[in-house]
Amino acid sequence: MGVMNDNDRRLRARQKAEEAARDEVWDAAHADAPHFEQLASWNLHEMERDFAERMIRDGLDVDSLVGLVLAMRHAHDPLYVGVSEGEAAEVQSTVDLAWMLVTGQLDYFRDEGDEDV
Repeated sequence: MGVMNDNDRRLRARQKAEEAARDEVWDAAHADAPHFEQLASWNLHEMERDFAERMIRDGLDVDSLVGLVLAMRHAHDPLYVGVSEGEAAEVQSTVDLAWMLVTGQLDYFRDEGDEDV
């Protein structure tokens, strides 16, 4: 890389300031919208729930499904070191809820007027 002169520094500083100004405008316009991390998390949980429901309908048992979903979360992550208790509990509850939905057990806990569950 070549030597950076004062003109390059000023150009980079101006570009950085312009980018920060654009970011502020965008952030202000989207202040109430969910952030990418939230959307990615919601999409992950929705995908896992749908997958769990389909696999239970196809006959896979809950314990095997929990292990499968946990393995899917980190399939190609070379830095992954193991499942945390919180992550295992999260997946277990997702799979349990899907099982309750498929088997009709969820209806037992439904209150009158709860049509969205």
